[in-house]
Amino acid sequence: MPLPPLAEQRRIVARIEELMARVREARRLREQAREDAERLWQSVLADTFPRPSSDLPAGWRWVRLGEVCDTSAPCYALVNDPERQPTLCLRTSITGTIVRPTENRSRTVRE
Repeated sequence: MPLPPLAEQRRIVARIEELMARVREARRLREQAREDAERLWQSVLADTFPRPSSDLPAGWRWVRLGEVCDTSAPCYALVNDPERQPTLCLRTSITGTIVRPTENRSRTVRE
């Protein structure tokens, strides 16, 4: 196996360490961006939906889940599911859509 001179080995190691520092910084920035996005999501939810103890915007009213969703029997759907796995969902009576919980969030998909 060919072995470069010691000076060349040191240059290679220095370059690898430089690149690894950049990789660590990229990972740190990615984690920071993920945390920022989560805080933004929480902020949007807090600004969009009133807290139970606060006044509701004009025209809003509190309802029970059963008033807007069929909770009598679970629905299993393969709607827009690339993995084709059954997903527990709620059928809404307002829009005729399916609300499916995914990764601590809900997304709405058309039937």
